[in-house]
Amino acid sequence: MKPTMRLVVLVCICLLMVTACSSSNSDNDNTATSTPENTPQEIPVTEEATQEVDISVTEEATQVISNSPDGAYGIDVSYTTEAPDNDSFGAPPDGERWLIVVGTLRNDAGDTVTVNAEHLTLLDAQGNRYSPEAPDDSTQPPMVSAELAEGESVLGLVRFAIPEDVTPILLEWCPEGNCEPPLQAQIP
Repeated sequence: MKPTMRLVVLVCICLLMVTACSSSNSDNDNTATSTPENTPQEIPVTEEATQEVDISVTEEATQVISNSPDGAYGIDVSYTTEAPDNDSFGAPPDGERWLIVVGTLRNDAGDTVTVNAEHLTLLDAQGNRYSPEAPDDSTQPPMVSAELAEGESVLGLVRFAIPEDVTPILLEWCPEGNCEPPLQAQIP
């Protein structure tokens, strides 16, 4: 085959590949995309979201955004996950498991807020409370120790050691140690 003919064949093959790829992409642009159920979605804040959270466990996992009565702070939980097998924190205590909560804390108050470990609590259906562990490589970006200036939020991770048979239902945040009332978000 002559060099010119090889070049023409090569160009034709390239054009076919480009055409196939671009028509595949244009097909994707014209169709609606579905959102997996576990993907965090933005939920509009309504008046009901500022009310007390019902801590009963339901069959459906729901996401509730909780705001302080004055709107200065907000909390929501996107999802939870078990710690990876190669976790840098090591094994949990006997009879317990590591649970990592992924959520958002928001500060719309005037002062910078530091998220201290003693201001975050995980609650189960029986009302038992669990304190978070210190941040490590598996909980990056960390929720604990985050500093939030006015108008800022943090999407962070926090680890809890909980009994293996416990179902967590709420993450509670008391900004600056003020729990009147505490901000609570349901665990999906």
